Amino acid sequence: TGDRAYDMALRIKYSFGNASEIQRKIVIHENTKDAIKELVKFTPPDKQGYILPTYSAMLEIRKILTGKGIL
Repeated sequence: TGDRAYDMALRIKYSFGNASEIQRKIVIHENTKDAIKELVKFTPPDKQGYILPTYSAMLEIRKILTGKGIL
């Protein structure tokens, strides 16, 4: 998520090489609120979801999650 979302996705792609299972699970969102909504919607209650933001996007994510009482 965030302005550099595609840069982060590319780094992950090259880190895992041809691990197609990992690449299929990567979802890119430029809009942080949409990313959080989708993560909450598609993560089962007994599982964990992950957001891999850049530093500046992380600050916005913390603000959103704190406001929702998640953090």
